[in-house]
Amino acid sequence: MNSTNKINLPTLRSTFATKKELIDFKRSFNCYLTANELDEKSEAVRVAHLRCTLNDKLNDLIDKITGTITVEQIFKYLEEELIPKENTCFNQYCFFNRSQREKEAFNEYYLELDQLARLSNLGEKHDEILKARIVCGIYDPAMRERLMRAPDMTLKEVVNYCRMSEDAGKK
Repeated sequence: MNSTNKINLPTLRSTFATKKELIDFKRSFNCYLTANELDEKSEAVRVAHLRCTLNDKLNDLIDKITGTITVEQIFKYLEEELIPKENTCFNQYCFFNRSQREKEAFNEYYLELDQLARLSNLGEKHDEILKARIVCGIYDPAMRERLMRAPDMTLKEVVNYCRMSEDAGKK
């Protein structure tokens, strides 16, 4: 492979991370392995590349793992050591208080709200509650009113309607 085609190594330098940050980092690292054709290399090579992404304090944590170390073990250990225990009540608080900000794109609002909903353990009512939160939290009062006039819309229909309405307003 030509060295100019190689993808840069992602980094995780913080000794504190949210679950989402660690998931995002793991995804970036796995893409890095694939893009640089390292995913077929030995586990030791992949571990070495992963450890190069970590600062000294994080590597000190990894040194506590006994026996043969795998990439999966490192990620599991980092999750156990860096991420505070899930607080469903706090996640639900964030979800129910999240509203679209002025000039914030609907899609940005929706994606963050959806992530908060997933962390909130809403169970079987996930889509229904997420749809209601979109309606309650959308910035445009006219859009909110239009959505309330269509109570039978599914979550997918609400999301598509909001996206289309925003796109139409930009033209």
